[in-house]
Amino acid sequence: MNTNASFTLFPLHTYKIQQDSTGSGSDFIEIHNTGAIDTPAVDLVGYKLADDKGKDHVDAYTFPSETPPLRPKETRVLVKDDPGSFTFGIGKTDTVSLFDAAGTEVDTTGELDGGDVPGHTWQRLTNSPHGYDDTNLASFDRKTYMTPGRLNHPSKVFISEISSKDSAPDSVCSGEDFIELYNAGTSAVDLTGYSLSDDKWHLDEDSWNITAGTTIDPGAFKVFCKGTHFPFGIGKDDAIVLHDPDDIAVDTTGSMDQSQHVEGYSLARQGDETNEMDFVSFATSVQQTPGATNNIGVCTSLLLNEIADKGTGSSTCNDEDWIELYNNCPTPINLHNWKLHDDKGADHEDSYLHGNSDVIIGAGQHHILCGATDFQFGVGSDDKITLISPGGDTVDTVGPLVAGRGNASVTYQRQADGTGEWTYRTPPTPGTTNEASTYVPVNGASLYAPPGSVTVALNEISSKNTSAAHCDGEDWIELYNYGCEDVDMENFYIADEKGHLHADVYRFPSGSSMQAKSLKVLCKVTDFTFGIGGTDTVSLHNAEEQMIDSYTLSDLQTEENLSTMQRSPDGTGDWELLQASPNAYNSATQGGTSCSSKSEVSSEVLGGAIGGAIVGVGLIAFVLVKVCTSNKRILVQEIRKDIRARSDDPEFGAGMRAQYEQKGKTALMLTEY
Repeated sequence: MNTNASFTLFPLHTYKIQQDSTGSGSDFIEIHNTGAIDTPAVDLVGYKLADDKGKDHVDAYTFPSETPPLRPKETRVLVKDDPGSFTFGIGKTDTVSLFDAAGTEVDTTGELDGGDVPGHTWQRLTNSPHGYDDTNLASFDRKTYMTPGRLNHPSKVFISEISSKDSAPDSVCSGEDFIELYNAGTSAVDLTGYSLSDDKWHLDEDSWNITAGTTIDPGAFKVFCKGTHFPFGIGKDDAIVLHDPDDIAVDTTGSMDQSQHVEGYSLARQGDETNEMDFVSFATSVQQTPGATNNIGVCTSLLLNEIADKGTGSSTCNDEDWIELYNNCPTPINLHNWKLHDDKGADHEDSYLHGNSDVIIGAGQHHILCGATDFQFGVGSDDKITLISPGGDTVDTVGPLVAGRGNASVTYQRQADGTGEWTYRTPPTPGTTNEASTYVPVNGASLYAPPGSVTVALNEISSKNTSAAHCDGEDWIELYNYGCEDVDMENFYIADEKGHLHADVYRFPSGSSMQAKSLKVLCKVTDFTFGIGGTDTVSLHNAEEQMIDSYTLSDLQTEENLSTMQRSPDGTGDWELLQASPNAYNSATQGGTSCSSKSEVSSEVLGGAIGGAIVGVGLIAFVLVKVCTSNKRILVQEIRKDIRARSDDPEFGAGMRAQYEQKGKTALMLTEY
């Protein structure tokens, strides 16, 4: 049913139902908390939305455990069939109801009158001029406009971005707070009579009337600065409200969480401002964009950077375990509500949650969390450490660690801050760059295997394989032994950029080997588990953790189902973008050191074959040579085909046939070396 519905939640009440938004064909429901600014946010976990089939129907929607609380004056939109949203349709004579976690009805739209008119919405309005009197609610009424994520008012001008800690002195507002408005309409709007206020919600001495004659063009932004324009500050639990010339509130940010007030950030609407159904809710931006399109997509690159599982002396965390975080974002990050846990899980009592105190980690800066003082879990042996964002997303995970490797002078570190392979390094670098330390391999071995000590190399890498004929369409890695001796591969392993000690490495099982001049293809899922793409690095290591070979891709180096990155010549040459050739040589010239040996075809069999052929059908010329060379590829003529063709000929010779069948089958199938 092509209906779009929206409704709003007043301290647990409802507000807007929409029917056919902008041709998207998706219903939506809007909820709004009209609680006083100083009241707690509403925990929606366990609440239900249902149509007239009732709350116990299979189609009823239950707010999941990861649902963020709804703050006072905050508006939230749920779109039908979006991931994690409701699935029932709204239209005709449906009723939409809200139930709390105990199953008690909190609010209902009542029966709608149908009609399914494109662009129309069902909205709940108040008789209060400012739109927030939850004691004076009106019933739902059909309106010819929609305002997803905003108050129920037809205004096309609304709040787009605000900043409470503008740290850029050369920005539009010279380091002061700012409020940005956006005109989503098709014509210019005269802002004379419009006003801005903070969480006081009424027009008092701190409210500011926008200067008469100020206009905002369609699709344009207008920025107002503290001091130059409005007098009030923005911070803590404030909410910003926009009023029209009739003093009716037309839009609000809702109450802002304390963690959203971070220098260098702003609070901005997400999505494409040209699409009303996309440009809906507020979130912390990656960067401030006053007067320009918002840059949403919160930077969550707060990463684990170094782990001390045996302490590093009294100067750091009193010799307790410690974990270093690194801000890899271009803007500061507030540690408020970030979570850290070990392999006991996020819900264990020992997991660490940073509380209400503000700890700001600047761009490119480090921060140390101490065992016993900050987190309560111990770090050691096979532990795995996980970092979770305030929104509940797993941002980074490291481990399991290797028992017995860490000590007071050796810690588990990224090769470079915020990026690179995890290795055990010395000395510890708490609060400073890891690039000052050096790798400490197992048993004191060197970082890299001696040149030529292992003749197995990465030979071909596919990061965008879509051909079911190769590894069921998954990524794959090809190895090549370019030497003339078999190589014992037991405990060798392949890693991506997460490091050779990461749980995702592929380790060759016991008894593994690669024959001279042989190829081997490893498939994602069936062999290794890490994905390959973008700018990933693939590396090959021996059993002593020494790197044998590695290659770093770029975004443009692979093409779906067409080309792969390959060495040419095989095993030793430069990397090129060539036609995919899994389990086949990449070029007519094989790499490797020169070597030669006799053919494995026995002289008895070969002599019998040649003799029989001469007797039976005349001379058949054979060339059967096994030669290994670094710069040539010598093809051996396939004689099996010719012998089979003659084997049924009575003149071919019974003696030759018997020798062929019993002794020479595999020897006479050589095709290339």
